[in-house]
Amino acid sequence: MNRVSHQDVMVLLELRKQVSTAIQANVQLTRDILQNPSTGDKAIMKASTDQVVNAYDTACLVYLSGGVDKGLFKTSFKTEILNLRAGQHGFEYSADSYQSISLVCDEWFSIPKDPEDTTL
Repeated sequence: MNRVSHQDVMVLLELRKQVSTAIQANVQLTRDILQNPSTGDKAIMKASTDQVVNAYDTACLVYLSGGVDKGLFKTSFKTEILNLRAGQHGFEYSADSYQSISLVCDEWFSIPKDPEDTTL
């Protein structure tokens, strides 16, 4: 079994903090909008939601660059990232906009290609 370094745990905790902060801000904004609706609410909610997705995308970038233990990261973020990519919880996901999330999902769930297969 691989030992996880203290630094990996600290990086993961910082990533978790960034994601949690974005989610908390999104939840608070949703509450505020429900209490006092206005005409610009859709744009404000989109910006807030984008901040949440950006936090996950940044976390995936750290993962891809080797800045955190891959097993620890996958254990901590797998379900959330898959739900995000599937468009659950009202988050709009675009592979073009959030390439790090796409690359992480591709890495986790890619099916090895048969070397004898010549098709694309």
